[in-house]
Amino acid sequence: MAEPRPQCRSASWWLSLAAVAAALGLAALSARHLLASSRAWLTPFSLAVSLGLIALALASVVAVALDRRWLRVAIPIALLGANVGFIVAHLTGHPLVRFAAYPSARFAITLAVAITAGAIGLARRRMWARWLYLALGAAAIGSGGLNAINFWAFSGHVDPHAAWSLVVLEQTWGYLVAVIAGLLIVANLAPIGHAFVAGPSHATWTSDAALMRTLRLLTIACLVAVPMLLVYAWIQPVVPGTATTAVALAGLLTIGTIAAVRGRLVGALALCLGGLGLAAQTAATYALAAPRVQPVTLYYAAFWLPAAALALIAGVQLAAPVARLLRA
Repeated sequence: MAEPRPQCRSASWWLSLAAVAAALGLAALSARHLLASSRAWLTPFSLAVSLGLIALALASVVAVALDRRWLRVAIPIALLGANVGFIVAHLTGHPLVRFAAYPSARFAITLAVAITAGAIGLARRRMWARWLYLALGAAAIGSGGLNAINFWAFSGHVDPHAAWSLVVLEQTWGYLVAVIAGLLIVANLAPIGHAFVAGPSHATWTSDAALMRTLRLLTIACLVAVPMLLVYAWIQPVVPGTATTAVALAGLLTIGTIAAVRGRLVGALALCLGGLGLAAQTAATYALAAPRVQPVTLYYAAFWLPAAALALIAGVQLAAPVARLLRA
């Protein structure tokens, strides 16, 4: 049993193929932009990653065009599995890039554990693992994309005698790699929900009811918000006083997701509460931030507020069923 198949399969097929094409197009544009000024930043590692990414993008064309499910699952596992290897190298004192890829060791460890658990879940065709990988892919697209836009102009003018210029080029490359990888993850996994199972709560989670559609989106949105809450708290606390609440919200959303996936009503309620908490977190952080760093709050808002909006919708949809349950 699995999620309902999309009613317009041809549309999902074309959208997936378009996402893969966008990934290949971005790879070509990135190469032209980053190599135009200097190639001194290019290392054997960055070259190997770039070629591997192109190979997986071409494999994605085959996987999507022919709908090879095993390949559509294997490609995201390979993409994020490679990131686990990168994290291990970083944590063991063997950095592979010049820039600080993971300034927080605890965030890197948390991410590696989540990726590994998700890979096992994907191999077992668990629905929660697909949601987790879709969320990580979406976060990679959003975070990598926003940062790449910010770095794009700086990476176009290189001073060959300044070490920082090479770091800027390599860091821009890293952001673009994240976007391309995210596009490939979403392209491969988004249209094949029907190939995954949700265990004992499968019938509930695959229902076509409006509430369940909203809860599925809310779950993915919350999984997008969790890593960005931890990035905020552990790496870039714009307002130090709101770092603790960010970690608390990440914990609440994680616990809520686990409970919801197991079919517990309390899990759905926790996701709604946590989503509303994200709205409060965003508002408080923006209000308390110094004017010069308020734009950074808007960066995090891009990852937090979708879950907040969906939590409000789900809360309204849940109100009547919960009221009936309390009256029973």
